Order: sequence, then C-alpha cells, then structure tokens
Amino acid sequence: RWALDEVKEIHLTRYMLQFTAVEIFMKDCSSVFFNFPTERRAKEVASKIGGLQQSGSNVGVQVLSKKKKIEAAERACESWRRRECSTFDYLMTLNTLSGRTYNDPSQYPVFPWILADYTSDTLDLQAPSSYRNLSL
Repeated sequence: RWALDEVKEIHLTRYMLQFTAVEIFMKDCSSVFFNFPTERRAKEVASKIGGLQQSGSNVGVQVLSKKKKIEAAERACESWRRRECSTFDYLMTLNTLSGRTYNDPSQYPVFPWILADYTSDTLDLQAPSSYRNLSL
C-alpha cells in the first residue's frame, strides 16, 4: 500500500516489448511496476491514478506523456552540463525516460562502455589510455 502523496510520477511503459505496463515512481526514488493484459487497460489505470488528487492539493499525479519526457530529458541534459548531477544520474534519467527499467529484463538500463584496456593483467585507473575517448 502506498500513499498518493508519495507518488512522484507515472510512466506508461513496455513489458516484454509490449506497451502494457505502468511504472509508478515514488518521491523516495523507489518504483512499482505493474503489467496489464492490454495496452488499453494500462492506459486506463494510469489515467485513473493520474486523476486522483493528493491530499491538501488540487493537483493530480503527473502521467508523463512523450512530450513531457522529451522536456524532462532536455532539463536533465542542462542539469548535467551545469554539473548539477552526476553522469550516472543523468544516464539513469535518460534510461528511465526512454522506458528502460530494472523491472523488465528485456528493457534493462544501458550504459556506455568506457574501458579501452581489456588485455592487461592489471588495470591502471589513473592512466588515460585505460579509457575510451568518448569526445565528439
């Protein structure tokens, strides 16, 4: 059981490559993942939860549309450029907004490979040659 006041946002997402799931993100950074038999049912549930109002407020829980996800990705990019968040947090935000989740093995978050040296017996983490050049 979760209090509506704990809910941060709701994402309509995929499960096993089908748009039949809803992931609810909490303010404490945890999430709850539900899969439904049909895409229509997932949308109905997300809409009903999104229509509920938090106590003491006339604002409902935010269901992120594609447009809102794009805007959130742009804000995250700016935040990362200003060094207000770590690279890990930025990449996790992009993964989440694109529908990737720890709750579905077929949609697990992805991260770039940064190591260049896979042959040495010992890896020198201080040597620039140990890392791939990711600049443009």
